[in-house]
Amino acid sequence: MTPSQAYECVALGSALSLGALLEPLAHPKPGAVTRVQGQADKGIFDFALHHEAVERGAIRACVSAAEGSEDPIADGLEAYLDAVRGLGLRTNVGLGQALLIVPLAAASPGRPGVRALCERASELVRRSTPRASAAYYRALAALAPSHLGRYWGPLPDVSQGAPSVGLGEVLGLVDDLVSQEAVNGYRLTLRAYELMRGRLTEGIEEAISGAFLWLASSTPDSLLARSRGARASLIAMAEASLLGAEELDRAWRSRGWNLGSLLDIVAAATSLISYEIHVKLKGGN
Repeated sequence: MTPSQAYECVALGSALSLGALLEPLAHPKPGAVTRVQGQADKGIFDFALHHEAVERGAIRACVSAAEGSEDPIADGLEAYLDAVRGLGLRTNVGLGQALLIVPLAAASPGRPGVRALCERASELVRRSTPRASAAYYRALAALAPSHLGRYWGPLPDVSQGAPSVGLGEVLGLVDDLVSQEAVNGYRLTLRAYELMRGRLTEGIEEAISGAFLWLASSTPDSLLARSRGARASLIAMAEASLLGAEELDRAWRSRGWNLGSLLDIVAAATSLISYEIHVKLKGGN
């Protein structure tokens, strides 16, 4: 790898990881961490540290892909987990962010357009090796997300060790918005990105908040469904269609409701905005 290629991967990885910081900063986002208010188990400083881990994973994934690695997804997730441990993050801050952003970084060499980037990222996830699955399982075991319960199905439970199939097959069997995004071309992420792109003249914070509220009113959140039941996710979607941001925030915080899957998707959409700006500044597509 030439110095210019290495520098480009640093720039691309940094641009794509920026969504992991900008999304949690944005206010208002009912029930979520923002620059104004945190949650019981994490706040904006946790996300600032976590952004560093996502950035390291993204840069590693880009470098590995540029060097022709067999599995840049595995390389990126391993670097992410090493950084999480090194930074002392002992609870899940944003594993879903990493699961969406690291593949985008692996797909970024050559600076493809946004839609091609998402298609290539999902293709890399589907082609990934069992080493990527092992890294993902280690992250689940280390961070112990609050929604992680006993798994029953064709794959081994996290407590039983890593599966012998690639990450694409693992995620394809998980009924989760983030997992399905990573495998199936980032469909919701692209819709959120288009919405944000149309609102950038109002400011990036307004675009992020608007994308989250739109998703919340149109898509049941899979994290909320797993942690509080499917009925809660449907109620949240209906409330987001009827109530203002302040009223929603009061209601969801009082119940401890967190639409974490949708927030991860908004973070990835924000990363696409940052990536597109970087590519345009460099005179790319």
